[in-house]
Amino acid sequence: DGWLVENCYVHDIDRTGISNKSSWMHRTLTENFNWTPNLNVVIRNNKFERTGANSLIVRVSESPLIEHNLFTHCAIKESGNAFFPYNCDNTLMQYNEACYTKYNKGDVDAGGFDSDYRSKNCVIQYNYSHDNEWGALLVCNQGSGEGFNDSTIVRYNIFQNEAHHVIRVSGEPNNNIIYPGTEMSNVDIIWHKNWKGYPDKTFYYNNIFYNLGENNRYDFGKSTNNLFDYNIFYGKPVENEPRDANKITSDPLFVDPGMGKMGFSSILGYQIKKGSPAINSGKKIVGNTNKDFWGNPIDDNQEIDRGVMELK
Repeated sequence: DGWLVENCYVHDIDRTGISNKSSWMHRTLTENFNWTPNLNVVIRNNKFERTGANSLIVRVSESPLIEHNLFTHCAIKESGNAFFPYNCDNTLMQYNEACYTKYNKGDVDAGGFDSDYRSKNCVIQYNYSHDNEWGALLVCNQGSGEGFNDSTIVRYNIFQNEAHHVIRVSGEPNNNIIYPGTEMSNVDIIWHKNWKGYPDKTFYYNNIFYNLGENNRYDFGKSTNNLFDYNIFYGKPVENEPRDANKITSDPLFVDPGMGKMGFSSILGYQIKKGSPAINSGKKIVGNTNKDFWGNPIDDNQEIDRGVMELK
């Protein structure tokens, strides 16, 4: 009860930067056998750089808070995402930046953020992921035995210039910006991957897919019950673009898209201009957050914008 990692610089580690383990971890989706979680876990304001594999792993915890961390040049020797919670409930990941994760031949993970399996109610919000060599985001579940990933929510994040794919997921992503730039070609913008079973019931609301790359695509495999609604799809043609009853295909009018570098201060170009079709055209989400990416308030009684910014 009580694990705080704050204001640390973790760098040049041969494998994992920081992690924990527990013997009290056995459960299924509906029943806890000996699952006894760590409490009051807070990992904030740290810099993780040049780790051999994962930079941070949090296991078997209740409501861990992971915020304001920088993960850069991770997994430089072997497979690993920058950060993931495993077998946790109610993880909150916010205001983190993940970039330049390296893909090594044969890796299965080499991206930014991951809601790993045996997780419940993970919320991934207000994060910035860019220039990773194997995707921005993974939401995963081994589809046999006691594996599960239940009710992951991905909202108000910016994903820019990710290689190979952007989102590999079976969760509920809404109000995100997905930006493959001109140099990002042959990318799976969304990839529903088989891991002893395909994702089921994945919903995408109020996202902006802004594609400038060539030969990019959506790959849903044999996944089931996918729903896209109230999204913006803009840019070059994309193979297998999903159906969306309330789709918009016009320019969302970003201030200066694609200009993101290191740091949150570099992504102001993803704010929208007056006249954007994203304004007041989104779907209201039950239980949505009360502020946008930049802290502007979102009132339950007001119309919702698509993307990560509320402009009134």
